[in-house]
Amino acid sequence: MMRRTGKRFLWVLLGLTLTLALYCSTASAASSGTWGDLNWELDDEGLLTISGSGSITNFPSYSLNQAWLANKTEIITVIIQEGITSIGDSAFYGCSKLTNISIPVSVTSIGKHAFYNCSSLSSISIPDSVTSIGNSAFNNCNSLSSISIPDSVTSIGSLAFSNNTTVYVASEKSNVAKEVSRSHPFRTAGTKYDLQYTFTNSEISGLKISNADKDIESVIIPEGVTNISNSTFENCSNLTSISIPNGVTNIGNNAFRGCSGLTGTITIPDTVTSIGYSAFYNCSSLTGAITIPNGVTSIEYSTFSGCSSLTSINISNTVTSIGSSAFYNCSSLTGAITIPDGVTSISQFTFFGCSSLTSINIPNTVTSI
Repeated sequence: MMRRTGKRFLWVLLGLTLTLALYCSTASAASSGTWGDLNWELDDEGLLTISGSGSITNFPSYSLNQAWLANKTEIITVIIQEGITSIGDSAFYGCSKLTNISIPVSVTSIGKHAFYNCSSLSSISIPDSVTSIGNSAFNNCNSLSSISIPDSVTSIGSLAFSNNTTVYVASEKSNVAKEVSRSHPFRTAGTKYDLQYTFTNSEISGLKISNADKDIESVIIPEGVTNISNSTFENCSNLTSISIPNGVTNIGNNAFRGCSGLTGTITIPDTVTSIGYSAFYNCSSLTGAITIPNGVTSIEYSTFSGCSSLTSINISNTVTSIGSSAFYNCSSLTGAITIPDGVTSISQFTFFGCSSLTSINIPNTVTSI
């Protein structure tokens, strides 16, 4: 009787052992396959290796269960081998356990949503070969603590780095700023990123700081910059100081609109020939005098509207046109304003609310007010 019981126990134990072994083998089995012309292999420790030559082709946004993404919650580390030229759309979408990735210098582009919702990704190195980063590429990578964007990048898509905790963007931006104007690439959810930007390209259109990104406090614009594009610093209400260097010829529409924290006097260099509409709208803390340079021919509408702390405006003789509401509610303007001989009309609300002005010298050339 005891012999039968012992045999039965051994059979049961053997069966349980085989079942457990089969379960463990199934649970930790490695996966592999192809995606386009590339090969991929995911081992039982979460290491995904992608090899071959050519592009990681786009994953359809409506179905993200192909290839390695069928096991996306198991991926911890990714190694992309040399020879792969691009990371396609949604390539690692939702890989929530991914902590690090190696990108070779053969890669030239990172597609839209490529690392969207990779919430455990804490750092990444983008090689100098990359020239473009797509829309929302690193959106919701909220563990990403640092990233350096190489000079080779010329295009950053909308919301590319949005909703990340702290993103430091490399200050050397020789080309980055050319194609990301108005795309809000660095929008955050009330969090902070590097508070000082240095631009080294000839046109500032790149860090269009969105309405949600008001932490920026200071800006350095170096020699060599010639153009400050539309809305570049619009509503950066914490921006306290800025220096515009000689060489800048254009200040775009709304360029500093709503920068209510800008204090002290701002000097517009003599090289400037164009100042866009509402360029300094509601810069209510600007004080002292502003001189319009000799190359400027037109003061557009609402250019200095709401600059309630300005005390003096010097208008150059080259100005022939002053737009409506140009100095609306500049209530601290004192003394006299002289309108140059080239001006033929004074538009509506031009000096409305300038309650401290004592006199305006209007030339004979003015035929309508």
